[in-house]
Amino acid sequence: MFVLQVAVVVLLAIGAVVMLALTAQRESTREADNRSLAVAQGFASSPGIAQALKSPDPTAILQPRVAEAQTGSGVDFLGVLNRDGIYYALSSLSGQAGVRTTTDMAPLLAGRTVKEEAVGSLGPQVRVFVPVKGPDGTVDGVVGAGITLEHVSDRVTGQLPAVLGAAVGAVVVTTGGAAVLSRRLLRQTRGLGPAEITGRLWRQLPAG
Repeated sequence: MFVLQVAVVVLLAIGAVVMLALTAQRESTREADNRSLAVAQGFASSPGIAQALKSPDPTAILQPRVAEAQTGSGVDFLGVLNRDGIYYALSSLSGQAGVRTTTDMAPLLAGRTVKEEAVGSLGPQVRVFVPVKGPDGTVDGVVGAGITLEHVSDRVTGQLPAVLGAAVGAVVVTTGGAAVLSRRLLRQTRGLGPAEITGRLWRQLPAG
C-alpha cells in the first residue's frame, strides 16, 4: 500500500512539473512577444525615423541608431526595412544592409502589426514588425524586433530548478507523512494487514 501511495505521489508530481514547464514556456514566449513589440513600437515612433527612411542614404542614418537602441533592450535583433521588405539597417548583421525579410509585407503596408514565430538570420525566433507612418498616415517603412527561441528556452530552463525543487519537496513531505501514518496504523493494528483485520471482524460477528 505504501509503495502504491508513493507511486501515485510521484506520478502527480511529474504531471505537475510538466504542466508548470509548459506554462513557463507559454509565459516566456508571451513575454518575448511583448518585449519585442514594445521595442519595435518605441523605435518606430522615435523622432527622425520616418524622415530617415526618405533620406538619400537611410542606412547611414539608421544603422548607428539601430545598434545603439538594440543594446540593452532585451531583444536579439532590431531592424528597419523599406516598403519592399529590404533591411536598411539590421543590428544582428553588423550593418550588412540589403537583406530581404521573409515576412509578408502586405499587412504591414496596410498599417497593421505582424507578430510571428519564424526562422531568421539568428535562427528560430519570436518577432514583431510594426509600420512606420509618416505625418500623412502613409507607411514609409517597417521596424522589426525579435528574440530567439533559444533565449526563450533559456529563461524557462532558469525557472526549472525552483519548479523541480518544489516538486521534490512535495514528494518528500507527502511520502514522509504517508510513511508515518502507515507505521502508526501498523502499531495500532499490531502488524495485521487489511485481509487479516477483515477476517477477525467476520469471526467476531455473532453466528446465525
